Amino acid sequence: MTIASTITDFLNKVSDPATESIEVVEYEHHEIHAGSFYRAGFQKDIPNGGTAIVAITTPDTTKWLHFRPAVDVELEAAIMLYENPTSVTGGTSVTPRNANRNFADESVATIVTDPTIDTTGAVIIGNQVLGSGKSSGGTGGSAFEWVLKQNTTYVMVVTNQATGAANETNIRLSWYEHTNKN
Repeated sequence: MTIASTITDFLNKVSDPATESIEVVEYEHHEIHAGSFYRAGFQKDIPNGGTAIVAITTPDTTKWLHFRPAVDVELEAAIMLYENPTSVTGGTSVTPRNANRNFADESVATIVTDPTIDTTGAVIIGNQVLGSGKSSGGTGGSAFEWVLKQNTTYVMVVTNQATGAANETNIRLSWYEHTNKN
């Protein structure tokens, strides 16, 4: 086998048959095809001065979560992302869904909504205010992914800052699960 035939064989496997251009997908998109990309979230009409809370806990394994949270709000809201809160109790379990519906495997993460939390001593790793003048909303999310620590709990708190009005809110979590090769 010659070098030229080896290169040709390789290109035939990774190129578009019509144009012979090399096909490339972003890594996150690859994780969807591989069946290791998950989504979860919830919607809540947050009362005046109230909160919507979601907690995600990573397992004590070498499978790490590459995490990208996002929030949509109808009115102004403050968003805080905490690492290692003192306590997270109760709440409603949410089942993460595999983004590749041809895979039946389950995420290693545990997610609950609206638990009772104590963030004393927690590390704030992200914060953002969405909306303007307490009368309009917005959409925000991390422009990059967080690689979450193993065996750690993270809490996202969305606080309604609209005066005298409920705030329709969507919290969207997406992540892929990856084990380092080295």
